[in-house]
Amino acid sequence: MKLSAFGVLCVALIFLGGCDAPVLDQAARSIRIAGAYDNVQSAARNNDAEKLGGAIEELNDVGAFASFPKLAPPIAETAVRLGTFYEIQAQSDKGAARLEALEKSAVQFRMALRLAPQFDSKNADSLNALGYFLANRGSSSSDFDLAEKLTRRAVALLDAQIAAQPGDNDIEQNKFNRAITRDSLAWALFRQKRFGEALREQQAAIEEAKIVSSISPASAELRFHLGAIFRALGKTEEARNEFQAALKLEPDNENARAALQSLEKVRPKTE
Repeated sequence: MKLSAFGVLCVALIFLGGCDAPVLDQAARSIRIAGAYDNVQSAARNNDAEKLGGAIEELNDVGAFASFPKLAPPIAETAVRLGTFYEIQAQSDKGAARLEALEKSAVQFRMALRLAPQFDSKNADSLNALGYFLANRGSSSSDFDLAEKLTRRAVALLDAQIAAQPGDNDIEQNKFNRAITRDSLAWALFRQKRFGEALREQQAAIEEAKIVSSISPASAELRFHLGAIFRALGKTEEARNEFQAALKLEPDNENARAALQSLEKVRPKTE
């Protein structure tokens, strides 16, 4: 006689205490956990955002995610990489597609924080990506505070890399990455209304970016941020110059265009 899979399970469970409902419920839960655990690992390896989210929800539903603490850090890293991918995609998309990409990136970044609330990563790019997300699209003082902590850690990692390998072929890229990361740190300080500190970090970021990089869209974003800081400090003319510089570097920079138009509306007629 050939047993079904269910029958085989029941026979096996006889040795564990019988085939009653509580035992079967526990067995079914164990099967769900095993399947979700496999799916989490597979999704993390393949950078599959949809599968990763579903598998984590499955583990949460059966109250099992806490049983796998070693899963959290690597999966959080994967979620940040996926969030960064969607952020980059949003830069080239327009309209509804751009909004969809931004929403997907937010889901991944927030998932990373749920898995690893302090995100104790050793990867400067990941720290900067998550930190800038919190600085740019966060909504609370705790978001901005964590953004500062993450980006400061990223800057420190880049400082160490640059100091350790002064003649390395990647030194220019590391310095440019440090400039971009200091921009993120400045924006976190700006969102905390620490404008004087933000100004110092932003100016240092721009000076380093000028030295090690050719003109790029990233440079335009740095100039826009400097303009916003100047505006917050009441330095209207300096802000106007920076917004104009950002548009010269990147004519489609919507943030800089909107900021400049806002300044023009309140510009005294005598100017």
